[in-house]
Amino acid sequence: MAANSQGNTPRLLSGKVKQQLPDGSFDFVSLSDTEKYLGVPAANGYVLTSLVDGTRSWAPPDTGATGATGPIGATGSTGPTGATGSTGATGSTGATGETGATGSTGPVGATGTTGPIGPTGATGPVIPYIFDGGDPTSTYFVGPAFDCGGVT
Repeated sequence: MAANSQGNTPRLLSGKVKQQLPDGSFDFVSLSDTEKYLGVPAANGYVLTSLVDGTRSWAPPDTGATGATGPIGATGSTGPTGATGSTGATGSTGATGETGATGSTGPVGATGTTGPIGPTGATGPVIPYIFDGGDPTSTYFVGPAFDCGGVT
């Protein structure tokens, strides 16, 4: 084998290079037996396409027509309850309702202490009475008091 000045791939004098085949074996191919290097695709998922004239290239995958929608599956189980949100603003106060009926009177409380004695009032007019003598059944009449001048 002769050394190649164009890289690390050794070439035979015939110009052929050693190529590993998919089954793991090796074969010697010449440049006329190979195709142009296609490089790498522009994005993951591209596919290698080919035309009937033998032209090959990288292309995004074709998507076929959308099929009919399948049946709806069963509803899954309910997930856990989330965290409680913050409390909202307090609303305005509503109108005052009707006044209810008066309740029954409660029990009478204890009697309080007696207050202080007030001042003595003015003396009323003196009215003389006639006394008929000291009998337990004595009667009194309004009239002049004892007549000290003579009894008649």
